[in-house]
Amino acid sequence: MKRLTVHLAEVKKVQIETDRYVYRHKGKIYKDSNEAPNEAEKIKEKKTILKNTITVRDLLTETDVNRALSKIKEKHTVAVYTGRPKANGRKSEWKPGEEMIHIAWQN
Repeated sequence: MKRLTVHLAEVKKVQIETDRYVYRHKGKIYKDSNEAPNEAEKIKEKKTILKNTITVRDLLTETDVNRALSKIKEKHTVAVYTGRPKANGRKSEWKPGEEMIHIAWQN
């Protein structure tokens, strides 16, 4: 089976609420009720995330990969590699100007 990973371009950060609670008092955030003053308000914790990849798993044939890729391209813009060097000195699998699409075998 194959796995398709597509990097997306022009993705905006999104703020989500988690299942955890924090305590807010006069603009300060406390993670634990023991640290927070008695007047602190209990609120849901918020995180800012960036979803810039889409992965599709369990694809059997190359036709399934192409079909999944075309569905992704209908809704999103695929990122194009700009040719910037990696921080740790490794070579990139993409060439400058190439779409950032990765197909791999999965276990």
